[in-house]
Amino acid sequence: MKKIATLFAALLMVWNMSASTTFTFSSSDAQTKDGITLTIDKGAGTSAPKYHNVYNTDTYEMRLYANNTITVSGSNITNIQITFSKQGSKDYADLSADCGTLTSGGKSTSNDDQKVDTWTGNASQVVFTIGPSGQRIIYSVVVTTGGEAPEPGGDDPIVPDNPSQPQGGEQINGLAYADGYYYEVGDGIYAWDFDLYKDYDYDAYAYVYPEVYLQVLANSETAINGTYQLYYAGYWKSAKDSVETDYDNPVGTVTIKNMDNEGLYSFQGSFQGMDSKTYTFNSQVDVWVMNYDTGLEITLNETVSNPDTPDTPDTPTTPDTPAGVLTCAQAASIAAASGYKGTENVTVMGYVTELGKDKVDSKTQRTKQCFYMADTANGGKQFYAFWAFVPQLFEVGDIVKVTGKLQNYQGTIEIADGEAEKVAATGLEEMKMATSPVKTIINGQLVIYHNGKVYNAQGSVLK
Repeated sequence: MKKIATLFAALLMVWNMSASTTFTFSSSDAQTKDGITLTIDKGAGTSAPKYHNVYNTDTYEMRLYANNTITVSGSNITNIQITFSKQGSKDYADLSADCGTLTSGGKSTSNDDQKVDTWTGNASQVVFTIGPSGQRIIYSVVVTTGGEAPEPGGDDPIVPDNPSQPQGGEQINGLAYADGYYYEVGDGIYAWDFDLYKDYDYDAYAYVYPEVYLQVLANSETAINGTYQLYYAGYWKSAKDSVETDYDNPVGTVTIKNMDNEGLYSFQGSFQGMDSKTYTFNSQVDVWVMNYDTGLEITLNETVSNPDTPDTPDTPTTPDTPAGVLTCAQAASIAAASGYKGTENVTVMGYVTELGKDKVDSKTQRTKQCFYMADTANGGKQFYAFWAFVPQLFEVGDIVKVTGKLQNYQGTIEIADGEAEKVAATGLEEMKMATSPVKTIINGQLVIYHNGKVYNAQGSVLK
């Protein structure tokens, strides 16, 4: 968050000068939104574009053939970002534009290797044409209008032979973690800031470089999947070696995609630094996010619960569900899937938010208790532990884990007769430390647990 204060003004200024419209596909028909019309047509090709409700992902998409066209019409179009991938064994087709500057996001190598081509200029209509051979899958089109158009007669874009290593640029590697901050920039406009880094040095209270900082306009507080225009990007090799985008005219995109249900995301994108070089990144990172305005941790709940098999609900019995502990939100999403039946034990972790009855089980003589849980201390009734076996009676604010068979009982997501244990008491005492860093909110404060110590957001050790 060290950069938010300085980036706020730049983001708000860019937003006031421009507006973006996102098109996705529910049919092959032409679409008109915000005064912008998107038309996908057969063009000079022999095959018309083909619409699919599920082709590579569980989002709607279009299959484009040779010589098909994509036409974007509207007033003062200055930027267009189109997300594509390769179609099966077919060659990845070329793409051209009838005006402006088209910069390739690289050559897709597989169905799930999405690339973003970016057009810049100033026009009322732009016609893109698929090359004479090959095919592409198109997922989304983001059109930006207004703002300052690029100077005419500029240099032609660099088309690299190797998209992972652009000429005059650099591939950023070694990113493993990302902290995300959701906040309001003004007048109902929200943004995400993502701080990607290699590691955190808990002895020096400092990030381990490399570090990449990205800023985008938010589509949702609880989901980050998607392709975004970058309103700021910065790259730090070290404290004294860094490069940033132009504050007034940032150039770059990022595609974010969840890889599992435990916070692993892919960040793939590129940006142009003020040194005119292009910096690319493609990393899978563990993501932790919070609402910067409220100080509360956010549980992400993407619509793509299982990227590999979109037609199959992601449940604890399917291979793509990671082994380990579920959040209350993840448990609710899994159990809410149509036809879900819990057959194997899972573990759900969260805060105790409301207490119910307690008793001594007549058969085992062990203490049982009913209580509600949530992913935040004031998160309400996300999950219900119904007559859980407890080592001692829990209190509101305790962080606990419950293990048993997950079920959806008349709309209530619960584990009945599960085994419960306390992970942390109310406050910081009795916390069991993990070997890897764990971030959470305790009593409204961001804390980090690592190697038997508790740190605040500034890296100071808490007693």
